[in-house]
Amino acid sequence: MDQIHSQSRGLTIGKRLMKERNVLFLKHMGNSGSAHNYSVGCFNNLKNSMTHIDKVMVKENEKLVVEARLRLTTTINSIRWLTFQGCPFRGHDESQNSLNQGNFLEMVKLLASYNKEVKGVMLQNAPKMPNTLHLMSRRKFLALLHGKCKN
Repeated sequence: MDQIHSQSRGLTIGKRLMKERNVLFLKHMGNSGSAHNYSVGCFNNLKNSMTHIDKVMVKENEKLVVEARLRLTTTINSIRWLTFQGCPFRGHDESQNSLNQGNFLEMVKLLASYNKEVKGVMLQNAPKMPNTLHLMSRRKFLALLHGKCKN
């Protein structure tokens, strides 16, 4: 009988210790803003390789390269066509409210109206660039365009 009593007493002590452990563990976990939950979130992000910064940067960089290539191709094709036709690039009034903004801008608008991808990267959707280019860069760019238009 004494042995049964000691076993049941041990079970009650064991249950009490388990409850205390659970309380301590729940206290350790804390609410949703606790350090434990923050660490669990960081670990889950670490396991998800698609959210790693190098993967995200590669995707973003590829997207920027594709957009820049499309802008450059559209610009070169417009310049090439206008050059072969002997048309001037600029108009007298290239302001936003002008009816005729010049041959180059009108050509780009026309290409954008036929192609959604071009419309997404040209004109108002193009990234803003500084107005000044380094003189050597400008010369290299014009020489490159001259070589492309000759061929």
